[in-house]
Amino acid sequence: MSFPEPVDELHRKAREREDISGEGFMDCHGHLGEASPNHVNHLPIEGMLAEMDRCGMDRCVVFGLDGIMGDETWSNDYVADAVRRYPDRFTGLTLVNLNHGEAALRAEMERGHAMGLRGVKLINVYQGYPTEGPLVDVAVEFCHERDLFVLNHDWGSAQQIERLCISYPRACFITGHANASYAGVTRRLGNLFISTCPFHTWRKVEQFVELYGADRILFASDLTDLPIAWGLGPIMYAPIPEADKRKMLGENLRELLERYSVD
Repeated sequence: MSFPEPVDELHRKAREREDISGEGFMDCHGHLGEASPNHVNHLPIEGMLAEMDRCGMDRCVVFGLDGIMGDETWSNDYVADAVRRYPDRFTGLTLVNLNHGEAALRAEMERGHAMGLRGVKLINVYQGYPTEGPLVDVAVEFCHERDLFVLNHDWGSAQQIERLCISYPRACFITGHANASYAGVTRRLGNLFISTCPFHTWRKVEQFVELYGADRILFASDLTDLPIAWGLGPIMYAPIPEADKRKMLGENLRELLERYSVD
């Protein structure tokens, strides 16, 4: 049996199981830690770096896993330690729990920033805080004032994320997961970027490129909840231009890292 010619070099490498280390990919969504309500493939930091190398990942934006349902201060310390040890491989975000109130929120964001973490991770939908509650604004304003990344598992309605992007234009907003509801927002505003996780249904890569354009999409593995390669495959196999794949797989995030979250 013979296969059609590969659509491009990335498709060929994936199909032939060739070495993709050194491709210069980048990941905007990764967890460090092991405490989770779901099974996770926990690796020591060095093991995670080896897996990143195997999958061609130069850098990953990371935040704590243990702090989602537990102690976010310990979790942020763990992330900050990894960033200090491997500053060329990890960019860290401060995970917060909005249920702990405004004073605790501000204190933890300041503490994380002082430790070298370069943005905020929200996951209030898991923690039982309203998706569009008022402390979301407090976290986003903190990032706006410092030109930082802010990533939320669920930003809520298109009206909510548009209001936030307009009100806090110096923050760089990232969706935690693939969301098809914000196409109008990205056409009107330049500070919202869409994650790829999970691109696992038929033609989803092509559909999101049509919706947003490849320059507004960032690769997101959701490691260690999900394997890096699971997220790479659909993009590398997609019948879209290789240049668009490379934008999503690293070029877009590399450019953002030069514009935001810089000392």
